[in-house]
Amino acid sequence: MIQRSRIRWQFVVVFFIAFLVGCSSPEEKISKHYQKGVAYAKEGKLREAVIEFRNVLQIDPKHPQAHFELAKIYLKVGEPAKALSEFRKTVDVDPDNLEARSHLAELLLAARKYKEALVEAEAILKKDPQNISAIMVAAGAHLGLKEPDKALQVLNSVQEEPEKAGFYILKASAYQLKGQAAEAEALFKKAIAVDPENVRARQALIAYYLSQRRLDEAEAELRALAQAHADRFTFTNDLATFYLLRGRLKKAIETLEAYAQAHPQDEKALVRLAEIYNNLGQQEKAAEILKQALKIKPDSSNLKAQLAYVYYDAKRYQESQALVDEVLTKDSGNILARLVRAKLLLREGKTSEAMDDLDYVLRNRPRLAEAYYFKALAHFGRGELSSAEGALRKALEINPRYVMAHLMLADVLFRKRNFKEAQEEAQKVLKLRPNHPQALFILGNVALLKKDIAGAEKYFQKALATSPDNPRFHFQMGLLYRLQKKYDLALKEFEATLKANPEAYSALAQIVAIYSLKGDLDKALARCKEQLEKVKDQAPIYAIMGQIKLGQRNVAEAKAYYEKALELNPNLLGPYVMLASIYRAQGDLDKAIGEYQKIVDKNPRFYPARMALAVLYEMKGDWQTAEKEYRLILKQNPKFVPALNNLAWLLAEKKGDLEESFIYAQKAKELAPQDPRVLDTLGWIMAKRGSYELARSTIEEALKGAPNHPSIRYHLAWILAQSGHKKEAVRELKALLKKNRAFPEKTAAEELLKSLES
Repeated sequence: MIQRSRIRWQFVVVFFIAFLVGCSSPEEKISKHYQKGVAYAKEGKLREAVIEFRNVLQIDPKHPQAHFELAKIYLKVGEPAKALSEFRKTVDVDPDNLEARSHLAELLLAARKYKEALVEAEAILKKDPQNISAIMVAAGAHLGLKEPDKALQVLNSVQEEPEKAGFYILKASAYQLKGQAAEAEALFKKAIAVDPENVRARQALIAYYLSQRRLDEAEAELRALAQAHADRFTFTNDLATFYLLRGRLKKAIETLEAYAQAHPQDEKALVRLAEIYNNLGQQEKAAEILKQALKIKPDSSNLKAQLAYVYYDAKRYQESQALVDEVLTKDSGNILARLVRAKLLLREGKTSEAMDDLDYVLRNRPRLAEAYYFKALAHFGRGELSSAEGALRKALEINPRYVMAHLMLADVLFRKRNFKEAQEEAQKVLKLRPNHPQALFILGNVALLKKDIAGAEKYFQKALATSPDNPRFHFQMGLLYRLQKKYDLALKEFEATLKANPEAYSALAQIVAIYSLKGDLDKALARCKEQLEKVKDQAPIYAIMGQIKLGQRNVAEAKAYYEKALELNPNLLGPYVMLASIYRAQGDLDKAIGEYQKIVDKNPRFYPARMALAVLYEMKGDWQTAEKEYRLILKQNPKFVPALNNLAWLLAEKKGDLEESFIYAQKAKELAPQDPRVLDTLGWIMAKRGSYELARSTIEEALKGAPNHPSIRYHLAWILAQSGHKKEAVRELKALLKKNRAFPEKTAAEELLKSLES
């Protein structure tokens, strides 16, 4: 028993001694990790060094040297944000570390945080008034704040001017900002004389020459720089970019091709060439060049992403998608691949998923103008005009020469009824691209809405001179002539629209409307029959012919045409509504419901019959059964436009559900962007949501396809009244009610007119 006790105590003593030996103090641990970190850093083992310095900071979060060493490593490996953070922490715990404060000031200046950089530089200068680095940072910060006199005051405080090119570049920049060109040029040249090999000095002189429009001297310097550094692509690229901006495309291409031939293992010139050809609309050439680049770097995710980008622009969407999927499988954070995927998603109408990708891109590349442009498209697709405008303005802040962003902003402003700024944006496009047809078209539309008929005609004619086969331009010119009651000229333009696009059914509807005004419905019918021979999708024409026959009070033939339209295309909305109207007018609603119910009972998945049944229930006022039938259809076919549209309308009108109805209406519009009834539904729901500007533009678009539809015209009048355009609303209502036609909202239209006139 005594022996066992002695053994137990011996074990305890040995364990305790071992524990004491094994336990070192926190200071010893810090020293050990720190020394190991320093040793790793000297050996170039930076990852291991980072781990050791982080170990130090786990024990002592305020260890100044560990923060300092970490900051230097981050600076070395090109992670300025992390370096800035660590230098700031160093200075917080060790304010006298002037080297750390100097690095912090320089990084703040590089990040354009001029006021913060100035604070740090001035803190250094209090302790070391002749610290050249701090003087230069302070001067740079003053220049960033547009304070050239203060910059010069700081620079002139040195007792002995340093032999540093950067010092003279700053001084020259201050004089340039003051408008003293001669002094600036002399100092830029002195910077080069002080350090002939300094690239920044030469680039500063080039920038000066460009600002003074001394292009020959700028070109000479660019050529010299590219020749002196023949193996560095960046200088060749600067020269090529200079040629591009001066319209010397051939010279730019020759410069890049020469570099590519001289450096067969460097893909960068090929990538730039591909970008140029893609911007020129030569996507096939761009794709071939990128395939050459991929032979140099076959595993490059970036090159594959660039090829996906080109395929997207070439409308080779499946190939683009395949490459994007391949890249993102291996590199889920690839910025360009995420951007291309966002564009592909937007094309499919998947705005939420696209927005996720665009937000990711902009978090990592906050100055990528193209991402803001496509974000604007996503907002536009959701009907968020103000958000779209904000994204476009951000894109243009980054790239003021972004033509597509200017064009889209002009369109957004036009839809928001901000005609003055829409006009200004379109004019900016014309400065960048004289006679750009879309810009001229927008200016024509602005003039038209301002009742400047002559101005509108001038702009539309210019647009057509530039793009003579554009059906939209001919169509708008036709509307302009119809507005002036120049019907023969209008017919000529609508015929030109159909020649350019035989399936421009809105133009055919306008032709029929003009013949109707002339009282010649037989000619209207003959013109429709003529067009049947020129198109594959004949259903919309049969629907128009049904309308003509109703105008001739030939109900039987009208019904036959509507049924033919649905036989050819069950997705067409109008014929369902018109057939239901015919049944109601004939007092045959219940009989028609019974007939369609028999069809549905025999074939529950025959959704065209179920659609007719739903419309009939809606006509009868049985909203709940109609809703149930629409939802059954969408369960079978989620892309069936008539059910999407009618369910959206029913939910908005009868249940007041403007959220779910908006979702269905948007989806219908994505699938049938030109259907006037679909546009009418979407516009009406937008109006009920209070988005009057967008609602108005959507309803006006609907009227292009159905110019005489009384319900759509009533909706336009209501929107005008709600948005403060009372005179226009009254004019629209009077014109509508003057025709004395029956339509569901006629009583509401009469009451609205009475309230506006009282």
